[in-house]
Amino acid sequence: MGIAGYIGAPLHSTQGDVFGIIVALYKDHIDNAEQVAALFELFSGRIAADIERMEHQHALEQLNVRLEELVAERTQELSDTLSRLKSSQAKLMEQEKLASLGRLVAGVAHEVNTPLGVSILANSSIQESTETRLQRLTQNELKRSELEDALQKLTDCSQLIAENLEKSAELVRSFKKVAVVQYTDEKQKISIADALHNLSLTMLATFNERGIELIVENRSHTIHITTYPARLLQVISSLLSNATIHGFPKRRAGSQVVLRVASNSEQLTVSISDNGVGMDTYTREHALEPFFKANPQLGSTGLGLSIVNNLVKSGLGGEFQLTSTPNQGTMIAIQLPLENDETPTMGE
Repeated sequence: MGIAGYIGAPLHSTQGDVFGIIVALYKDHIDNAEQVAALFELFSGRIAADIERMEHQHALEQLNVRLEELVAERTQELSDTLSRLKSSQAKLMEQEKLASLGRLVAGVAHEVNTPLGVSILANSSIQESTETRLQRLTQNELKRSELEDALQKLTDCSQLIAENLEKSAELVRSFKKVAVVQYTDEKQKISIADALHNLSLTMLATFNERGIELIVENRSHTIHITTYPARLLQVISSLLSNATIHGFPKRRAGSQVVLRVASNSEQLTVSISDNGVGMDTYTREHALEPFFKANPQLGSTGLGLSIVNNLVKSGLGGEFQLTSTPNQGTMIAIQLPLENDETPTMGE
């Protein structure tokens, strides 16, 4: 091959391992071989370092590519999970709406039953009296005093029917307003007094059935709020219903739930307080967690306060506060802006 000499030097890694060799072939005799060998040894160290650096850089680039792939995969998984959670949340919201509407329907049906029953009874009395007087009239036996008594009875019964039918009509009107609002989630300016009046009427039967007095305070017609009425009424009705169920698991005398309203120039505060059984520390600290059940025997889903808290904060742009003491009752207060600039993020 015509080779007169060669010089070689091993390539060492930073750990001292040999991972290669570098060799130079000479056609002529090597002069100053020791100096050339020393220089070659120096070059071999530089070459080994560059090769190792390039290998590390390549490995790092491969690792970055893999990390980017993992991040993309995890991001997609999280996005899919979030979509499923939003879908589940929307279904739960719809179920809560239907449950709330169902309670309103039951309450209105119970309340309407009384005035309608009185009206039916009064109408039957009118029919019976009229038939009796007509029969005596045809037999020429009707006296003036009997006719006057019959006319007075007719007047009294007619007035009684009119009053009770008006009560029924007012309940139905209130129910229609609440029911329409439950499924109309457009932002609008509403009178908080009118909204609470209609809501309290539709829920009155629930409170009466459990022997609980509902007190509404500070119903000023001057308080107006620009918000999403469906969500606001759902929040208040859920809190009222929650108070009747969990605040008073057993019927007892003197049970009260107080609904208070106050406002300043920027904020509306609605509080629902009861003098019921209250919550212990553990229950109070976990009450807003999804699926937490203070009393599993009641058969609830454990989502009531969690959904309400989320509605207040995410759907109405407000704040939610809960205070409770065992055997002294519970108070829940929500603070809402009078002008709600929040965009709904739930149940869409």
